[in-house]
Amino acid sequence: MPDPSAEAPTQTVIFVHGIFDSSKCFWRYRRLAEERGWQGHFIDMSNANGTATMAELADQVAEFIKEEVPGQTPVHLVGFSMGGVVSKELLRTHPEIRSRVRGLVTLATPHAGSRLAHFLARPGARELRPGSDLLRAHAAFDWDSLHIPILNLWTSPDFVVLPHRNSRWLGQTNVESPVTIHPWLLWNRRDFAQVAALIETKEPGAPRSFPLIARKPAALRAYPASPAATRLP
Repeated sequence: MPDPSAEAPTQTVIFVHGIFDSSKCFWRYRRLAEERGWQGHFIDMSNANGTATMAELADQVAEFIKEEVPGQTPVHLVGFSMGGVVSKELLRTHPEIRSRVRGLVTLATPHAGSRLAHFLARPGARELRPGSDLLRAHAAFDWDSLHIPILNLWTSPDFVVLPHRNSRWLGQTNVESPVTIHPWLLWNRRDFAQVAALIETKEPGAPRSFPLIARKPAALRAYPASPAATRLP
């Protein structure tokens, strides 16, 4: 029988993978989340190979949340690479999910698109190209109106998001990771500590109220949130 004195999971977190990927990419985060007592849910999206649009993928995540986390249980979103764009589209287009979200973390996400997307002529991939209608809609959306903490982790040597500056989310809190390869943001324990700082913040509803984890100046640069009116290039 379960121990009635055992504490329930403190946080419910939805992990959204990137293009040509699956929930397996979060193998290290899964273990670290379990260590912290989180209730982690790891979705495997269909047609996440550039075929499905971001709206279609967001619909999948919405249905996943409704099935796996019924009721009105608050959730946090963690999106890696394209999964960050999908998470943003979910918040933009699904008010029934938006009302339940308490925080958003994006990791190595092409907020302003990636030139590599030009090499894939599929509907979803076209939306990841710089200047796409979808990314312009995301840039115009009032994210501060959600009243949730938002954190974006990125790395300047990123070889998937090109140019690498497109992985910065203007208007939000950006932290540069010291890792040198795109997927390594999912393996670095100190980057995970940044994610945990947001998810475990005790001040829900207070954007950017979470503490950043200090590192050596040469290893990390934390960029203050830009004015809300600033738009992506």
